[in-house]
Amino acid sequence: MHLAHSADFTPLLLDRKKNNNGMNNLLAKGIYWFGSVRRKMDFEADKIAAPHRAIRNVFAFAPGPWYASSDVYFISHPQKGFSLWYFLGLFNSAPYFAWLFSCGKRKGRLLELYAAPLNTLPIPQPPAKFRQELETLAQQIHHLKLENPLADTSHLQKRADILVGQIFGFTPDENKAVHHFSISH
Repeated sequence: MHLAHSADFTPLLLDRKKNNNGMNNLLAKGIYWFGSVRRKMDFEADKIAAPHRAIRNVFAFAPGPWYASSDVYFISHPQKGFSLWYFLGLFNSAPYFAWLFSCGKRKGRLLELYAAPLNTLPIPQPPAKFRQELETLAQQIHHLKLENPLADTSHLQKRADILVGQIFGFTPDENKAVHHFSISH
C-alpha cells in the first residue's frame, strides 16, 4: 500500500474513535440506515454490569463511576416504576437462569448476556410489596458480598428465586422444578 494513498484516509481513521466516523452527525441531520451505533453510556451513573458470556446469569450492581470495555454489557436508567435493584433481583434468579438457558442465546454452555437476549427478557410489573421485597433481597446480597465475596448468601438467593417464581405465578412444584434445573445445569 502506498503511503500517499493511505494518507487520504487519515482524517477518517482519526475520527473513528471520536464519533463513529461522523455517524452521529449524519444521524443528527436525519440521515440514517439500519445498523448498530453504540449508545452513549454514563459510566458515572449507577448501573448493572454483566459479562457478554457466562456459565451462570451473573449480574452485578456497579454504583457510581465504573468503566469497562465492550465485553461488559451495562443496564442503566430503568423506566419509571422499575429500579436497578429490582432488575438485579430478577436477572440473578433461578427462573431467569432457566429462561436464559432455554430461550436465550447460548454459545455452547455459556449464556450470552448482551442486548439481543436481554431485550427479550420478560419484565413483570408486580405489586409494590413483591417489588420492594425483591429489591431488599438484592441489596442484602450485594452488601454481604461487598463485605465478604465468599459470604454464603444462598438462603437470601433462594428466597429471591421463590419470590420471582411467585411474581410469575409459579406453583410451589414449579418453583422446585426451576430450582432443581438451576442447580443441575
